[in-house]
Amino acid sequence: MNKLSPHENDRESLCAQIVGLGDQTLRKSYFPQLQKQIEELKKARAAEEEKSAALEIMIRDLRESRAQTEESERKFRTLADFTNDMEYWTGPDERIIYMSPSCEPLTGYSQGDFAAHPELFESIVHPDDRSLLAIHALGAALVEPHCVDLRIITRQGLTRWFAHTCQAIFAEDGRWLGLRGSNRDITKRKVAEDQIQRYSGQLESAFMHTVLVAMNLSELRDPYTAGHERRVGEIARAIANELGLDENRAKGVEVAGYLHDLGKMTIPAEILTRPGKLSAVELMLIRGHAQASYNVLQHAEFPWPVADIALQHHERLDGSGYPQGLKGEQILLEARILAVADVVEAMASHRPYRPPLGIEQALAEIERGCGSLYDPAVVEVCLRLFREKGFKLPQ
Repeated sequence: MNKLSPHENDRESLCAQIVGLGDQTLRKSYFPQLQKQIEELKKARAAEEEKSAALEIMIRDLRESRAQTEESERKFRTLADFTNDMEYWTGPDERIIYMSPSCEPLTGYSQGDFAAHPELFESIVHPDDRSLLAIHALGAALVEPHCVDLRIITRQGLTRWFAHTCQAIFAEDGRWLGLRGSNRDITKRKVAEDQIQRYSGQLESAFMHTVLVAMNLSELRDPYTAGHERRVGEIARAIANELGLDENRAKGVEVAGYLHDLGKMTIPAEILTRPGKLSAVELMLIRGHAQASYNVLQHAEFPWPVADIALQHHERLDGSGYPQGLKGEQILLEARILAVADVVEAMASHRPYRPPLGIEQALAEIERGCGSLYDPAVVEVCLRLFREKGFKLPQ
């Protein structure tokens, strides 16, 4: 083996020292950077793993949600297929994507017809009822079920009534999926309701004819005041309407007006038609007509307190009236209305003992007694009817 000279040994030693110094310099310069990059790569890998795990969870949840939706839809279809009601389901575009088999016996159109023509349902709704389906345009606003009765024209040209119900369907994330609806055939119920309404109208007509017969019999006893009861009834009805009473209550006031003097049939005709001044006894008999009217009317089964209204129509707010001397709120509102109507008609019309005083004098009388004899609200309405709204005394 060749030995190196001392000079060569020194050169190799020097090279080794130089290389060693270079390695130390590289380590000091690049190793920290390399460590930092390795740490960043580790963090990035950990983040990717977290994302991957989250994605796997999301995919699993979506699969479960889809499975639940499919199961829900399957159950709905199973129930809908066996119901007598016409069930349907629309997509977000409001086009029908499912119609139950009952559609054919109810409308004459098959499931295939509705599938081929998504707008078919709306087209067979009666033209006058199509506006009722406008609520569909609100779509997502149908959080609560929307119910309405509408008519459908069948393929055979028949008109059927349906109770139509629909509600919006939402996904768990709030997305609107469409509408779920149901149509129940209520044709028989509607026919029955129409018959009941028709019979009710006939009964009401017969009832009013009976009332008018009784009114006419009463007027036969006093031909000089013929038409008084009818006119009082019409004035009282107008006041009741203006006061805001509901239709049924206003009708009761009108009927009471037609019958309020029925008790005059118990008074001798010569007293009723006498043009001169009445004696105290005769005046007492005249005043007894309110009680007599009550005695007759209390046995009739009216849907309103007609007997009590007739009894109280001569009562006054301050207690000066008859026959019971009632005050203020003790007097029925209907009787307070009738009292004003009765005074206005009586003063403005002819009587055996005097010519007509005219409507202005009659209105001046209720103005004078406003708050003491007559109800202020009733007086105010009566004055407004005649002076501002052009109401005329019925002929």
